[in-house]
Amino acid sequence: MNGFFSPNNLFFRSLSWAVDIVGISILWLFLSLPLVTLVPASAALYQTCALCVRRGESGAFSRFLRSFLGNLRQGCLLSLVVVPLGLLLLLGQNVMAACRRGGGGVRHRPLRRLHGGPLPSLWGGLLAPSPFGAV
Repeated sequence: MNGFFSPNNLFFRSLSWAVDIVGISILWLFLSLPLVTLVPASAALYQTCALCVRRGESGAFSRFLRSFLGNLRQGCLLSLVVVPLGLLLLLGQNVMAACRRGGGGVRHRPLRRLHGGPLPSLWGGLLAPSPFGAV
């Protein structure tokens, strides 16, 4: 009976491993919500997973926070470069999707009126499907 309730048996080790993974994932989610801290949070998540989950070391939460705080200054500066590049890639993907749909996001179309206000059809084709169809 002592072996079943031992914290070193397979069930409790697996449960501890799962709690560490879920816990550091939730920490990563909350700490990367401000996009400026996306890079240091991701670096801390990788380091914690590499050391605690793969190698079986203990102290996943404290290791994550130490790694996050250690990489904060350098990571925030890198985030100021990476996040705008990611947004540019997302915009490029939207342009390619609009061209593939036949929305013609590259051709010039005259301004149309929608709900009483001018809507540049170029932006309507890039970021959302155009209500006017392909022209």
